[in-house]
Amino acid sequence: MSTAPATIGRLLASGLPSKISDADLVERFALSRDGDAFAELTRRHGRMVLAVARRAVQDQHLADDVAQAAFLVLARKAHALSRPDRLAGWLFGVTRRIARRAAVHQRREAEQTVPLTAGIAAPERLPMGGDLPQMLDEELDRLPEGERVPLVLCYLEGLTQDEAARACGWSIRTVRRRLAAGRERLRARLERRGVELGSALAALALAGDAGAVLLSPEAVPGSRATALARSEFRWVARGAAAGWCGGVVAVALAVAVATGSWSGPPVHSPAASVPAAPADLPEGAAVRLGSSALSHPGTLIQLRFSEDGTRLFSYGSGKVRQWDAKSGAAVPHQARDIKTTFGTTLLSLDQTKVVAPHVDRTPLRFSVREYDLATGKHTERFVVPSRTDPRGQDIGIGGQRFALSPNGSTLVEGHPHEAYLWDLKTGRVQHQLKFDGATTGNFLFSPDGKHLITAGNDDPSVRFWDTGTGKPSQVLTWNASSGVGRLAVSADGRWVAAVSNSHLLGTGTEVAVWDQTVPGPARVMMLADGFGLSGAVAFGPGGLLYVASQAEEGGATVVTKWDVTTGKQLARWAGPDAGAYGPTVVEVSPGGSTLAVGTYWGVIRLYDTRTGAEVGRPSSLPATVVGVAFDRTGRNVRVSGADGSNATWDAGTGALVSRRASPISLPPAGGAAPVVPSRDGRWVLTYALNERGALLPWRAELWDTTTGERKHSGGIGGRVKELISVPSGKHVAVLVESRIGRSVQVWDLAAGEVVPNDQPTIDMTKFQWAAFPDGKTLFLMNDERAVGYDVTTGQERFSWAVADHDVLGRPRPEQAPRPNLVRAVAVSPDEKTVAISIGGEARLDASKQTHNLVLVETRTGKVIRRLPTPETSAEWLVFSPDGKHVAGPTCVWDAASLKEVRRFPSRPQVTAAAFSPDGKSIATGHANGTALVWLVSGDK
Repeated sequence: MSTAPATIGRLLASGLPSKISDADLVERFALSRDGDAFAELTRRHGRMVLAVARRAVQDQHLADDVAQAAFLVLARKAHALSRPDRLAGWLFGVTRRIARRAAVHQRREAEQTVPLTAGIAAPERLPMGGDLPQMLDEELDRLPEGERVPLVLCYLEGLTQDEAARACGWSIRTVRRRLAAGRERLRARLERRGVELGSALAALALAGDAGAVLLSPEAVPGSRATALARSEFRWVARGAAAGWCGGVVAVALAVAVATGSWSGPPVHSPAASVPAAPADLPEGAAVRLGSSALSHPGTLIQLRFSEDGTRLFSYGSGKVRQWDAKSGAAVPHQARDIKTTFGTTLLSLDQTKVVAPHVDRTPLRFSVREYDLATGKHTERFVVPSRTDPRGQDIGIGGQRFALSPNGSTLVEGHPHEAYLWDLKTGRVQHQLKFDGATTGNFLFSPDGKHLITAGNDDPSVRFWDTGTGKPSQVLTWNASSGVGRLAVSADGRWVAAVSNSHLLGTGTEVAVWDQTVPGPARVMMLADGFGLSGAVAFGPGGLLYVASQAEEGGATVVTKWDVTTGKQLARWAGPDAGAYGPTVVEVSPGGSTLAVGTYWGVIRLYDTRTGAEVGRPSSLPATVVGVAFDRTGRNVRVSGADGSNATWDAGTGALVSRRASPISLPPAGGAAPVVPSRDGRWVLTYALNERGALLPWRAELWDTTTGERKHSGGIGGRVKELISVPSGKHVAVLVESRIGRSVQVWDLAAGEVVPNDQPTIDMTKFQWAAFPDGKTLFLMNDERAVGYDVTTGQERFSWAVADHDVLGRPRPEQAPRPNLVRAVAVSPDEKTVAISIGGEARLDASKQTHNLVLVETRTGKVIRRLPTPETSAEWLVFSPDGKHVAGPTCVWDAASLKEVRRFPSRPQVTAAAFSPDGKSIATGHANGTALVWLVSGDK
């Protein structure tokens, strides 16, 4: 093995910059022990580090040790750098500190040492060109780091401004601004010392390039570099509260780091991650990214704790899963997955059976089945006859609502004006309930099953019906201007809550609570956060009420805890991101210590009811995955959630590398801001009503999910409906909906301005869009036209009519543009082809609905090939880097033939995907916050 100095010497042999930024290289090394990344950093900055060390200590061998120590510090502290984009300035400062301590130590040794013979040569001194270079270094060291970085890169490393911008990952405008500010500050400080900046730079040039004298290949590794590095760790610990974990840092570390064989410093992550067992993987998947804990594999409709509170059961999409209520870990369960066919399905209280409606298409027949979860077999209990409304019109199939009694013996078939109580054992109707006047949309059994509780959509009254007689037994009233959106009853039957189905602007949503043991009016509480269309509510022991609210569609979920005896709010915390469908269900453990909150897409989170702290935090994201991306090496995968959170995983092992929470903190009461993520997960935007008197009614903030930094802030004319990234990273495109209609805005992130653009020649009511890979063109399409716009100027580059080439492959509907006709578009890497998902004609039997995947020429719309199939209805599409494959939510297709080469499971729903750089693997993100890696080709 070569020595460490020899290895570093070879790394210093070249200094040409590459297109990868310092921050990306630091992240790659810190997260995945990438030896090539560290070698590139050493190659870039090694000359500067060695030159600074030599000017400071003026001893060649000691300077070599200082340079080695500086890079040993980088190897140890890479994971803790808060601003890796400022690496050059950080290395400059570290080298100066180490060199100062080394010089002091050397002088002390010299004073205490008596030469034994005059024949021994003194340490070799280096020609430094006087004191000016040292003065320049001293003043550079005193500059703010943001200004020091471009000066170090341009003056000490000899980079151009463009090269410095690439190294930092900054815009050229930022580099020029900071360079000018730093140069002016440096000039002023040097002039106070009687030195002109030009003279100092000239002396620096005369001092010579450190690269001309490389670290000696013959040098023997010693302990001095290690000791110097350890002194820097002790200094950092005192000055910045960063810990040195102990252990001996060997000089051989430099070789191990450069070759990638060193395991590296411990990576900071909120929780350790263990790769999932093979049994946890769907058929065909290669690696699970993180665990599947508390991630229901389908849409979620019920949560239920065991009687002792140690287990949590989740149910939806015909699947029952069991979780440890403390750790969130999956617990083996004997229930079989079943395949239901229609509508809402109901899990029995003992988790042994499912009651579900069923539809036969030919001939049309509606029935109710009971499934045995131990065997997966079903029994038809009864046929549901056709029903008519009060006007004698056929209600049809799908308008019913069902509820199951606690003992599983009675099923209610609910309609707006009537309900039927069915005996599941006999398959007969026990009672018919007639609702006079207001329509009814809420059906809930009391805990003892003796009463059915109903409430109207336009009437605030809550009615009790005796299930034994079918007669009304009680009516609870309160003064509300609207109907009831959700009902809840406590486990002991004492408390009943009704949530209003309207939101009072500027005030909130009303909740009425009745104490059944004390006659009297309801206590009305106000939910300042609102409730939303799909809010959830549940009682805990002791008169405590828990509410999961979502005031705005796509806004943050807020959990509140209330004492219903006093009407006071006791606690408030952020819940899991629920997306457009809102929180589906909340459930409190029997002892009241744990609250479970579940979303429609299967994300489940557990909270300590006393503190609101999350319990058994799983490694999956707390939101639906909206973006997936491999890094440049293909070793890591970054997965981004709809709430702006993201996590990075090792693509080979599934181990968690890093994790970043959503940049959105818990909003103030009543101020929940909608969260709009970009389709690739790179950006997340929040917006809220602007201050009174502002020119524009809304104010938006754009966040970079990779760094957690706010990149843009400003007023906008309406609500933001969609956000997409432009691959250059310099722009984002935003769909804004205002009173005058919809418009697309392109934001220049460097300038902080909106790019002027022409009014679109495409109907903006419903369209799909995508950015060209070069970041210069934005492609928009609906069922009439396709248009390409220049991102920087807003000018139209090309357009074509959809009908000219029969792109739809079907008659265009009379009502146009038809929503969801053009469902997704994607532009190929060479920008010559656009993949389009076309929705088929609506059919009662969804299996007979034929959709189309179409490939067309980008600039003309000429159809290249078409694939008609029921299974290509994609809400998103993505090309592989080589353009050979196209992926959507269900499949991967060969782009040349549109032949299916990989199929994904239908549950949990695939919501995002990305191909690896070599195109051989694909990572999928799912609605329940989980992610998987697959080989592109293989058995389906």
